[in-house]
Amino acid sequence: MRVAVTSPDGVVVEREVTASVTIGRRPGRGGIVIGKDDSTVSRVALRVSQDGFKTSVENLSRYTKLEIHSEAAVRSLLPGESLGLVGDTLVVAPGDNYPYRIEITSVRPAPRPRRPAGGTLTRRLVARRRRPLNEQRQLALVALCLPRFDPRRFPGGLLTAPQVVEQLQLAGETVTKKAVNNKLLRLRQQLCDDHGVFLGSREELADFAINGLNLGCHG
Repeated sequence: MRVAVTSPDGVVVEREVTASVTIGRRPGRGGIVIGKDDSTVSRVALRVSQDGFKTSVENLSRYTKLEIHSEAAVRSLLPGESLGLVGDTLVVAPGDNYPYRIEITSVRPAPRPRRPAGGTLTRRLVARRRRPLNEQRQLALVALCLPRFDPRRFPGGLLTAPQVVEQLQLAGETVTKKAVNNKLLRLRQQLCDDHGVFLGSREELADFAINGLNLGCHG
């Protein structure tokens, strides 16, 4: 089987695996590193194994669940659980600011033709599931982008989390800094998954929201 991991800066690490490979922040000898400087990623987050034509993934994290995206369904894999895989699969391991994507192409009795450009597993999966945006996350996003809409009133870069809290409170919303950071992170992860894009920062999130989603400021 082939295991491909995409880093936050867009570098793809591919590995042909005949038995098993561990993946994590410090996966050990022969493993694949993700989130090297991200303390929210487990030292050994998961193991991908192959036995003949049977492929499986095991969540080795103590606290963090994984998202398993297959062509048939999407499900969570809790710590300590393992799952047999059928067909090509995308595993998403959450990080502090970036969802780490691990594409697993299972071994087949006969080789398959190379995927054409633009027809990756990720794009085929996300094309089916563009979910509506959560209203509270949209409000946090609009507040974040206020300097883009009104630079005279809000000079400088994007608003900080405390500034977003202040603007939302002025609009009658009760929210904390932690909640704002969580809403923006989850929104960025959703847009990455649903649109097949890489948004590595809040600046890229804002650019995509304004130019790709036609986000506007009303009121």
